[in-house]
Amino acid sequence: MRAQFRERISFRKLTASFRREHPSVFFEIIVSDSQRIVDKVSEHDLIIGIVGAKLEARNIQYTAFLDDELIAIGAPKIANTAAFTLVISQKYP
Repeated sequence: MRAQFRERISFRKLTASFRREHPSVFFEIIVSDSQRIVDKVSEHDLIIGIVGAKLEARNIQYTAFLDDELIAIGAPKIANTAAFTLVISQKYP
């Protein structure tokens, strides 16, 4: 079952709460693009990763756990022209 969040997730609050409940567990948060995280998990440099895109990788299992909303933004001069087109090519899951 996936969780739906209508409010902003604060990783600072989330990690502080986790650390209080599990003081013997150590972890590091690495912020990077999806490709780099998938590569690191695939190469066993990371145990787990959270990514925003499902990328091709033969030894990776994806499990959706959060419904997310992506919003395209652009400068008004570009976004308000007929030449600006947004195409969504893949929906996951």
